[in-house]
Amino acid sequence: MLDITSRRPASIVVSLSSGSICTLGGESSFAVTNEWHAHDFEPWIAAFDCWEPSTVWTGGDDLTLKGWDLRQGCDRPTFVNKRRCVALCSPAHYANGLY
Repeated sequence: MLDITSRRPASIVVSLSSGSICTLGGESSFAVTNEWHAHDFEPWIAAFDCWEPSTVWTGGDDLTLKGWDLRQGCDRPTFVNKRRCVALCSPAHYANGLY
């Protein structure tokens, strides 16, 4: 999964089949700015929060939704939800939260 911010400078977040997530940034070309191991199994989603672009949401085959605050580093997630009963395939933003 790939997501890009509409803010300048643009940033991209990508999920990797290894369980890692990476962000890329730049003006005219992109370079990896951060990479971290996020999930024990393949992550299916990686998306910037539309209200807080310094937050990245990830989820996948480990049935876990995680939030990452890029300002604090990505040693550990700032949010973890394991109450999902199926793998997460796509994020959707609603007025009352992320689903």
